[in-house]
Amino acid sequence: MDDEFEFSHTKVIMRRGPSFFYSTTKARYKKGTQIDPTKLEIHLIPPAHIYPVLPTRAPNPLPPHVFLKRPNLASYADSKCLTEISALFMHEAQMCEMIKRSPHRNVVKYFGCLIDEDGRISELCFARYRKTLNQMVKDGEIFDRKACLGDIRAGIEHLHSLGMIHCDINPHNVFTDVKDFVIGDFDSCTLEGDELGAKAGTDGWTSDDFVLARRENDWFGFAKIEQFLFPPKDH
Repeated sequence: MDDEFEFSHTKVIMRRGPSFFYSTTKARYKKGTQIDPTKLEIHLIPPAHIYPVLPTRAPNPLPPHVFLKRPNLASYADSKCLTEISALFMHEAQMCEMIKRSPHRNVVKYFGCLIDEDGRISELCFARYRKTLNQMVKDGEIFDRKACLGDIRAGIEHLHSLGMIHCDINPHNVFTDVKDFVIGDFDSCTLEGDELGAKAGTDGWTSDDFVLARRENDWFGFAKIEQFLFPPKDH
């Protein structure tokens, strides 16, 4: 049996200010070799892939008109992954923490989390909105549908600018108060390029072909919402 290692690739880690980047190349470099980064395909390493984020406690007392989200136990024990509901809930909290540091008027406002006496996250605290987009259409409300699409697009683009993919864009996850539409529900949200987890979108609003979190995932859902708001006319 041949136990010798076979060369696969060289991984290069770079730093510019507080940011880290990586690249892989088939080229072999000796120790101490000066590497020209312009000849490499460089990728940013998201800070959330390096540094853990501590949860922000929600204000005490809570603001008026809030929505408290608790872990969803409906799928408990359906699979090994879904048995670890605490890990899924922590991941959602981390995504919300990133959003909290860079808020946007077309993304649901997140206040922080409630922590129980054992130091565990028990609830995530969001602003409460009047209706979902699905409810508005179902109720036959009159609203500016083009402006609604513009708000959803702006929310998606903001998440993408943070290196995040929502992965579950559908009318049930779009909310409205008086005028603005916002994107919410981040239990499928993850960082761009990550493998999709147990929560990977809603049937009918995503594609079974999606394996990684890519921007096209969100634009697929956006196109579905556009069809939902402007259905093709029967001829």
